[in-house]
Amino acid sequence: MKIKINGNFYEIKAIDKKGKKEFIYTEKMEKINTIKYPINKNQNKASIDATYKNKYIKVKTKKVPQGKELQDRISLLNKRKRLRSSVYKYKPEKKYRKLEKPGVSIITCTNRHQFKENIFKNFENQNYHAKELIIVLNKNDIDIKEWKKKAGEYNNVKILRLDESQPLGACLNLAIAEAKYDYISKFDDDDYYAPEFLGDIMDCFRCTDADIVGKRNFYIYFEGSKTLAVNALGQEHCYTNFIAGSTITAKKEIFKKVKFATDRVGGSDTQFRKDCIANNFKIYAADRFNYVAHRRSSPQDHTWKITDKEWLKSCKIVGKIANYKDYVTV
Repeated sequence: MKIKINGNFYEIKAIDKKGKKEFIYTEKMEKINTIKYPINKNQNKASIDATYKNKYIKVKTKKVPQGKELQDRISLLNKRKRLRSSVYKYKPEKKYRKLEKPGVSIITCTNRHQFKENIFKNFENQNYHAKELIIVLNKNDIDIKEWKKKAGEYNNVKILRLDESQPLGACLNLAIAEAKYDYISKFDDDDYYAPEFLGDIMDCFRCTDADIVGKRNFYIYFEGSKTLAVNALGQEHCYTNFIAGSTITAKKEIFKKVKFATDRVGGSDTQFRKDCIANNFKIYAADRFNYVAHRRSSPQDHTWKITDKEWLKSCKIVGKIANYKDYVTV
């Protein structure tokens, strides 16, 4: 029995013991995640030897990156290997200094109890070792004791609370003030951050003179239709004036000059970027991989009230994928 990839299809070939008869069947990978093909003598495609009667071929399918998609993944893996194998950095005074991995304080503000497990999972999954997590609860009826109990499973998680009357910007500023590391990374409560998200972002600080790094080009998962899409194609590995607020990672020192706006309910990320540009801080857009913005069915669940249909107009659709993590994780 042989299974091979043929473009956007899986081709399944079953040959009898004598090698005389075969059954070939193809199915679009986007349709279903697991396919069971019954094999019997009544198939229209070909007749099968009795050896295969009532047998099944079970295939776990997924979108397979090809062409530029595959090349971009290989390029990222090579870049990661190259940067992380450079243990020593050459200094102008002709001395070599051992590179230390700077610590990163991940900050997450939430008013939604249902995303507790996702917040902790994203943090725990990061392969980057020098990290801490600061969570600010921004809803008064969330049981802080339950969150602190969960935080007790770690030695580097802090739970804070700010009254729900306070805007997101105030929550972020509070978390930054409590951060102990020299870099701040803002994670949203409901998105997906792959294990190498933080590591790759920090690699960008090593090979650029950026003050802020994030993603301009990134994947979006529309939960209602199970559709994976990607926006802002081509806007990677470059300096920019825009990155997704949920991917902002910055040197802590910039917050001495720029803070998140506290005079508005929404839009604090946008104002933060504008203020950074006004202060001549450099923003760098990393690759599109290892992060997915989640879009739930109802626009009312989000600060930005755009419909899925409207947003998809500005995106390239990857396909209908049940397990998108395999596709975006590198």
